Amino acid sequence: MAAVCDRFGLGMAVTPGMRVAGFHHNDVWRIDTITGAYAVKRMGGPPPGSAVAIELAALAAGVQVPAPVASPDGAYAAELDGAWVRVHRWLDGRGPTLAELTPELAQHMGALLADVHRAGSGADPEDTGGSVEAGDDRLGSLLEATERPEGGGTVVRTHGDLHPKNVLLRVDGSLALIDWDTAGAYVAEQEAAGVALDWAARLDGGVDLERFDAAVRGYGGLPAEPWVFGGWVRGYLGFLGRAEGDERDRTLARLTRLAEDLPRLVSRLS
Repeated sequence: MAAVCDRFGLGMAVTPGMRVAGFHHNDVWRIDTITGAYAVKRMGGPPPGSAVAIELAALAAGVQVPAPVASPDGAYAAELDGAWVRVHRWLDGRGPTLAELTPELAQHMGALLADVHRAGSGADPEDTGGSVEAGDDRLGSLLEATERPEGGGTVVRTHGDLHPKNVLLRVDGSLALIDWDTAGAYVAEQEAAGVALDWAARLDGGVDLERFDAAVRGYGGLPAEPWVFGGWVRGYLGFLGRAEGDERDRTLARLTRLAEDLPRLVSRLS
């Protein structure tokens, strides 16, 4: 932590640093110094420069984001003791529980995502996908049904993973968006449909239709076409290939339920 303070110009630490639970892919600590409170993240590698730029653009547009901290030489990531480190101003909040995922909160998230997309508009068309394997015929049919037509949708620079685990619910009921390390060019309509699914997820793998409708309404509506779900399908199929145990079972259940519910969900979009 002393090296982090020196590298990023945080001033002298007044706490030794406290490990923060709940982060799956990175190690995160809170540290308090004479200049304030900070979140220190140790990563597996440096974030691409485009991800930091997207994060900063959202912050400049008024989206609630923990402010990234640059070192005195302007770098937003530094390699220390064999690992890459980023620093943000600390924001109080916590991930919302399932009980707190109300239709009102889902609608708020949809509206917030629309703000992020406006801040990231004007991205160049590019390949926003990659190859994935379905694994069985039913999931193969789902992948085919949700394939995006060439040139379909609007490419924007955006977060890319706005699952509730990457959002802080604050005391005043507002939402702050964290973990922008996978930010990049994505299809706006597909990210919005994926956010609606993730914020409407039930424990049995199904979709809470009231929360789903609220998220779509907050975003401003979506085309009533199956391809808008294609980004979510491809993302979870990719994760299914890496997941194990209960995580794999939950992911498979969600994909299977979407295959069953796809016509009904498409009919609710507008």
